[in-house]
Amino acid sequence: MELADNVLGYINIPSEIDLEKFNNIELFEIANLNSKFREVMIKFIFSKEFKPVIPMVDKFHIRKIGLPERLKNTLLQNEFEYLTDLSVVSSKELLQMKGMGKKGLSDLIKILDDFDIELSN
Repeated sequence: MELADNVLGYINIPSEIDLEKFNNIELFEIANLNSKFREVMIKFIFSKEFKPVIPMVDKFHIRKIGLPERLKNTLLQNEFEYLTDLSVVSSKELLQMKGMGKKGLSDLIKILDDFDIELSN
């Protein structure tokens, strides 16, 4: 990363060691403030294999995670948009929702377990 070292020394931004402490949003903000640094970041990103960080909200959006259609529609009709929203309701409350039966609840609990989300007691 010789180019980055040269540019990091040339422009007034934090050191590479300090940059490792920043999260992606902070790095993005720095890149937006300085076009030279942005160029270095783009070259760095394309030179490495990396797995992008997906915000938790997008990752657990009920429309996007591949739920069975009936279960997805039931949750959406009952104003649940994200799986994480379910952590504040109990299984008893879910069974009282229109469209939710024992099988749907059982399927939902398995899915929540896959995402490490627990229902309220």
